[in-house]
Amino acid sequence: MKVNPQLNDVQTEIEEVRAYFDRVASTYEDNPWYLAQGNSVRRFVTKATTGSVLDIGCGTGWLLRQILQDRPGWMGTGVDLSPLMVETARRKAVADKILDLEFIEGNWETSPFTKTGFSTALCVSTFHYFADPQTSARKVHDALAPGGQFLLMDRELEGAFLNKIWDTMHKWCIKDHCRFYRSSFLIQLLTEAGFSNVKIAARIKKYFWKGKLQTNLVLLSGTAS
Repeated sequence: MKVNPQLNDVQTEIEEVRAYFDRVASTYEDNPWYLAQGNSVRRFVTKATTGSVLDIGCGTGWLLRQILQDRPGWMGTGVDLSPLMVETARRKAVADKILDLEFIEGNWETSPFTKTGFSTALCVSTFHYFADPQTSARKVHDALAPGGQFLLMDRELEGAFLNKIWDTMHKWCIKDHCRFYRSSFLIQLLTEAGFSNVKIAARIKKYFWKGKLQTNLVLLSGTAS
């Protein structure tokens, strides 16, 4: 993605996003829309008896906790920009007595991440924040074991007037790097990042769903080479 020189400073944007999610960390799991997205992705995670899962933009770790409760013996790693989200995630994992979970505070795009060999990687309603989506996708690919599964859920532009309005607002009024994409663009991007068998696994197109006027989400799956 070419960077528009008129866009706001990336570091300033990161601080604003971090501050927002710090503010909502204590009530994040009270939002049914976020939990419903996690549940939609959860159904597509492989049912292997052993595995390790990486959640990029994990928030309070709700989805990771559900996956590890469903799959005893799995291990999980969550990465999130917000220190209060990470703190909350750690506390909730302890409260739920889930021991095979770790949470890392960091910016997926810029922070070093050396762990590899994950069997599954998730990115749920986070991808649109990345200033450099191509590099971010390649970093996910490198963290997966060969044959590992990537599940990406995010807003979709097709048939979504509110997503188009917000995308335009971010581009021309807010002037930040937040972008929503067409599914065809995401499929091409993941393919170029090294994933094979990239496809649309599911779509959610609903009005007045979980408190939102319009929901238009796409779930993509791909396999690491």
